[in-house]
Amino acid sequence: MGDMRTCFHITQQLFHHVQAKPAVADRDEWIKRLLDLLDEREQVLKSLKPPFTAEEEKLGQTIMKWNDVIQQALKGILAEIKQSIHGIHNKKQNMRKYLNPYASLQTDGVFYDRRK
Repeated sequence: MGDMRTCFHITQQLFHHVQAKPAVADRDEWIKRLLDLLDEREQVLKSLKPPFTAEEEKLGQTIMKWNDVIQQALKGILAEIKQSIHGIHNKKQNMRKYLNPYASLQTDGVFYDRRK
């Protein structure tokens, strides 16, 4: 019973943690806390063994509902992180183009004279 309750409390913390969207400046700390909670929950999930009581079944149902919400929130956060990485990449590329505008000149349309 103790393992299921522990898993329930960790999942509850995880659920509330992903509901609070991090600011861009605090994202690293937020991700570290998220990974700690996920690792902790993984260890508890490994120790869960059936058969479960009726109360444990209810806790499990709640955990499954929260897990769906957690998964969706994590997908959204992953998309935000990818978008900011893409934005940083574009800024770097634009800065390179600004510093050296002639570095990427195209050579299309070069005239080649075959006559001697």
